[in-house]
Amino acid sequence: MKKYVTVFTLCFMLVGCSKGSAPNILVESSPVISAMETTSPKPVVVEKLKTVEIEKPKITHAKFVAIGDILLHQSVYKDGATPEGTYNFSPMFQKVKPFLERADIAVANQETMIGGQELGLSSYPRFNSPYEIGDALKEAGIDLVTI
Repeated sequence: MKKYVTVFTLCFMLVGCSKGSAPNILVESSPVISAMETTSPKPVVVEKLKTVEIEKPKITHAKFVAIGDILLHQSVYKDGATPEGTYNFSPMFQKVKPFLERADIAVANQETMIGGQELGLSSYPRFNSPYEIGDALKEAGIDLVTI
């Protein structure tokens, strides 16, 4: 079908661009063309048509995983406290870590500000969490944190 359309278009261009008479083969095959007025022939230059291959769009997939509400209350601070006076929240994410690591993009919704101990850790209603919660999220496989 594509070949016929190309041939038809080429013939149409030859006839349509020429002020002279059409080649005999076209005049004999079309009553419209044979009825056209003709003038002195003018040479027509026809270039070869190029075939362009169009690439099919590439379909890609991404696995997106999201967790939340990372909301640290006083009881969560106590569970994450270490004897050295720091915090380790990584064990709290061990069961979900395999799911997070399999994702191409893993997002966590952090419900509390991560201002660290310098601002004073707090629970409801002001909520300020230790920096270590960010470390634990990163270690669990989180790529992006929203607040």
